[in-house]
Amino acid sequence: MAELTSFGYLSGDSVLHRLDPRFKLLFIISLSLLCLNLNFISLGIFTVLLLGLVFLSRLPLHSGLRELRYFLILLLLVFIARVLSTGGPSVFDLPVVSVSQQGLRD
Repeated sequence: MAELTSFGYLSGDSVLHRLDPRFKLLFIISLSLLCLNLNFISLGIFTVLLLGLVFLSRLPLHSGLRELRYFLILLLLVFIARVLSTGGPSVFDLPVVSVSQQGLRD
C-alpha cells in the first residue's frame, strides 16, 4: 500500500476520528478564517490548542513535521525576507542590510 502523508487519512479511534467528515471540513475552514484575524499571542494559544488536539488523537507529530519540512523552510524564507525588506526603526544594522522592528512584528 502507498505511504500516506500528513494530508491523508490515518486510521484511529479518537473523538476527532469519529466526527462526521463534513463537520471536520467546515471546522477546518472556520479555523483557517479565524487565524486570519488573530494577533501573535492569540496565534500562540491557538497553536498550543491544536497541538493538544493532535496529542489527543494520538497522531504522530514527528512524521507530520518531517512531511511538512519543505513548507516550514518556505515559511522561514518568507520570514527572513519580511524582516530584511520592511522599513522602520532598526533593531540592529549589518553592513548590507538592517533588521527593523516592524519587520519582526509583521
